[in-house]
Amino acid sequence: MSKKIDLTPKLKVDLVNLDSITSNTLKFFFSSNLCSYAKLKQPNQKANLIIVDYERGYDNNFIKKLVQNNQYAVVLHMAAKEPEENPRLFWLIKPMQAIQLKQNILSIQQLLIQSNAIKPIITGQKNDQQRPAQTAKMSVIKNEKNIAKKDSSHLYLAINRESSLEKQNRYKAHKHVGSNKDINPKNPHHLELIYLTPEKYLYHHLSKAIDSEGDQKDAIIETLLGNILYHNDSQKFFYTFETSNLKLIQGSPLFIDSTVTYTNLDRLSLSAKKGMNAKKLIWESAILASKGRISFGTSLDHSVDLQYWPNYPNLLVFRYVIQISAVWSRNKLSLIETAAQLGIPQRYVFTLYCAMQAIKSANVGHTNSNSQIIDESKKQSIFGKILSHIFSKSA
Repeated sequence: MSKKIDLTPKLKVDLVNLDSITSNTLKFFFSSNLCSYAKLKQPNQKANLIIVDYERGYDNNFIKKLVQNNQYAVVLHMAAKEPEENPRLFWLIKPMQAIQLKQNILSIQQLLIQSNAIKPIITGQKNDQQRPAQTAKMSVIKNEKNIAKKDSSHLYLAINRESSLEKQNRYKAHKHVGSNKDINPKNPHHLELIYLTPEKYLYHHLSKAIDSEGDQKDAIIETLLGNILYHNDSQKFFYTFETSNLKLIQGSPLFIDSTVTYTNLDRLSLSAKKGMNAKKLIWESAILASKGRISFGTSLDHSVDLQYWPNYPNLLVFRYVIQISAVWSRNKLSLIETAAQLGIPQRYVFTLYCAMQAIKSANVGHTNSNSQIIDESKKQSIFGKILSHIFSKSA
């Protein structure tokens, strides 16, 4: 019998005595797709890995407890602290770097495997005679996937209808739109689940930076994690930290104390910094912050006014964005009605609206929606006409 390793269980992580910013950042890190090797432990589970702040939760009994429980620890510390050598401790200088944290997690995972504390899941084949048929079957599946990849652009995926399997699984967590179930707008407890405070998130300050008036068109966004510069002439944001760290903070509520200062920047001083198109960065930041939520105070009764179509070929898109945009371009529907009439989860509509509002391509109007019901055949013809118009223009 031949055996192969399929996967290794994720490490279970416990966050101990961390400040709120670090704790929120790590919670986002482990709940996102940035780290596939570990996840936060559940209340009834035992942790394999402890992340602790040296100044807050490290004492003489700490290592003894690690040994007793067969655990490892990542200790966050300031550069001035001399790391204590111990095989169960992995020291990480603050502010922590996502890449170094991943490397530490992988090292700890290997140590736990070697000590049999965690065991990889092993699958085997009953006899080698079955292998050719299974290999042929896998080859067909791979070929089908490759063909689908070649024939599919990200816009195609955004408008393509769901398969039956996708329909069964669509209420599971999605990396772009979160996992919120549909809400009843008349239930105040449900409303708490869909509203976010924009001022706490990066996208709000990015959007504010491009709204300068007068002679000073550039802007500096001051955050706890460093400055982000907006250069009006190039329509770009510039920053010095790693792009992986940027993605880590885009969806975290860490920016309540951030400020925007309007100024004039020297283009030469920006040459050594990383740059990204302004609307693209705002759009992506809004999607990562939203995860199926909308800005606090957004009306669920008023219709959505589409100001202009975003430049989707240059933006991050997900399923249904074309259908939703098409409906808003032809009908006066509220956010709730849009989801109901398209037969899709509300979180897709909320996430797209949050991103559109951030780049000022859509807003809720001052009038109630017309509640016009679109039957399936008309819905299909609208999409067909719009897509036909788009592709005939580009031909």
